[in-house]
Amino acid sequence: MPHLAPTIDERAVNFFFSNHVAGIDVPSRGFIEHMQTHPDYELGDNLLSSIKAVGLAGFSNVAKAPALLVEAKKQYLSAVRHLNVALQSPVEAKKDSTLMAVMVLGIFETLVGRSENSLIAWAAHLNGASALMKIRGPEQLSTLAGRRLFGQITASLATSCLQQEIEMPEHIHELRRHLGKFIDTNNLIWRNHQVLIDFTTFFARVKSGKITNLQFILSRCLELDKELTLIFSRPSHDLTYSTVYTDQDPELVYTGYYHVYQHALSAMMWNGMRTMRIMLNEIIRNVLLQGFSLKPPLFVERMYTDQLQKSTDTLYQTSSDIIASVPQHLGYTLGSDADSHDSNFGSREPTLPRGQGQMWSGFMDSRSGIPEDLASTSVPLLRTSSYQLPWALFLVGMTDIVTEPVLRWVIKTLRRISQCLGIQQAIVLADRLEYTRLPSFTGIK
Repeated sequence: MPHLAPTIDERAVNFFFSNHVAGIDVPSRGFIEHMQTHPDYELGDNLLSSIKAVGLAGFSNVAKAPALLVEAKKQYLSAVRHLNVALQSPVEAKKDSTLMAVMVLGIFETLVGRSENSLIAWAAHLNGASALMKIRGPEQLSTLAGRRLFGQITASLATSCLQQEIEMPEHIHELRRHLGKFIDTNNLIWRNHQVLIDFTTFFARVKSGKITNLQFILSRCLELDKELTLIFSRPSHDLTYSTVYTDQDPELVYTGYYHVYQHALSAMMWNGMRTMRIMLNEIIRNVLLQGFSLKPPLFVERMYTDQLQKSTDTLYQTSSDIIASVPQHLGYTLGSDADSHDSNFGSREPTLPRGQGQMWSGFMDSRSGIPEDLASTSVPLLRTSSYQLPWALFLVGMTDIVTEPVLRWVIKTLRRISQCLGIQQAIVLADRLEYTRLPSFTGIK
């Protein structure tokens, strides 16, 4: 009788689709066959090698098998070789599968990178994806696959640009203007994405010294912050979340409550908004304090001191909300008696699956809760919420208002994310905070 146990490659592909792709309700092998025959998609050697590399890296963490990580790195190198060949062809370079392969390789760096060099490599993959989008031109946005890839990559590219304090490439702005012809521009996702692009450009120009007028900086920050508040003031039903109060596991549920989102996309969007608001209100506070110190002072009206307090309160609240999103990423869910549509449950007993490495065990399975326009099985929707969580926590630790207990919790939690979810870049960020931020509290230089 033939041996029916799955091969290592099959397990790697299964792990990838189970843990890194949303909106899929068919087995990974069936989905790969679907991708191979779908008119909007093509599974080439570069994408398949990238998928195997990420799947093996994740599976090695679950199985505690370092040998699998060696195989993952071999697949990574194979994917890079296949990509280099594809990029030499004008036809292959424009394919969705080539762009997706570059994006998946960026995930690999997030999962396995334990040094500052991994952050550089991650940014390089995103820059490569940006260059490919320029080659692909406006016609890439005529398909759902192309629009989905554009949205996911530009969101990650904006994060990279914010970290490097550089502007988004001009062709991204041009492509986004063209994208408006195909989608509802009143959609919450579109509006949030627009603020992200605008803020990335504004932030880079402030940091580079292109914009120096304090009054203009303050006005623009307040405008963007108001827009974000307005966008998320009335979220659609599928983007709402619940608050669960509990006194259990205080090392993880730090604030005595945690959030439960209906799906990973919702958690990603809310935390993306919160990180932008943290950065905006940090700038607002710094501008006000700088203006107060001028002689004569620049901001003398009462409304400016009120704004300083309001921005400080916003920093505390957004930081607390990011912290409250952590337990679900690490497996906390609602008890079976809870109604996931309620906005506030009171005290509930959390449920925490014990299997480590299952990156999305705390979120709803398959296509449940994912917005209809994103729930197509034609192309994969990569889950990036947990990859972005370490950066959100890092920002919490870098705020001017962070306390030493919160900072120590953030550092400890980043290391826990590395162990439980296999996101090794979290260690890099934990080390940054421990060696650059923590000494300001301990007095150690």
